[in-house]
Amino acid sequence: MSDSNELYFRMPMSKRIFDLVAACCALLFLSPILFLAIIAIRIESKGKVIYRSSRMGRRLDVFYLYKLRSMYVGGDKDLEELLKKQNQCTPENRETAVDFSLPCPQYTARILNDPRITRVGKFIRNTGIDNIPQLINVIRGDMSIVGNRPLPVYEAVLMTRGEMGIRFLAPAGIIGLWQVEQKAFNGLIPEKQRMQLDDEYASHFAGDNYSFFYDMKLIIRTVRGWFSGLC
Repeated sequence: MSDSNELYFRMPMSKRIFDLVAACCALLFLSPILFLAIIAIRIESKGKVIYRSSRMGRRLDVFYLYKLRSMYVGGDKDLEELLKKQNQCTPENRETAVDFSLPCPQYTARILNDPRITRVGKFIRNTGIDNIPQLINVIRGDMSIVGNRPLPVYEAVLMTRGEMGIRFLAPAGIIGLWQVEQKAFNGLIPEKQRMQLDDEYASHFAGDNYSFFYDMKLIIRTVRGWFSGLC
């Protein structure tokens, strides 16, 4: 990263207040949907309903990201073997030779005909219901409503090399700039482009550049995109 006196994380008070109010209200409003999803997951497959994964967020702090489980128990451990069968990225080549011009499935979390995902899991992923528990992360202060995607630790290590570290000026978020822009790429945004968009959003946290209204604009665009995807 660049000079530490210039690049540091600072959460604007207006953003934190909005996060707390919005997350609490959303969690209360979505609680019936969350309850029904939990029941459906329990009925279809055994195992814990909440899946947690170590992620790296603001100031490179590690936290547990909460999501509704969308895979069969142990499915995450079968990832490397599944990627090999589909001739896709593996942890080995990701560490040594990542082609950032391509949308690697490890980064986009897209695997064709993934047998690890349950029927309920497919539905809650497509509708975004699996992300509802992340509102708890927002209340805890691990994440923000708007921010950059919280990265797995191994991926964050790559992102902190050289100029890519600027994206950690911004907090981890449920929604962000690259998710809004990915529609122009048919959902398969190149990794290099995604990193540029992460850096673009993070630049709003350098100095006093943060704009509350910019966050609201991204939220509105996200809601519009979500509804258009359901129609």
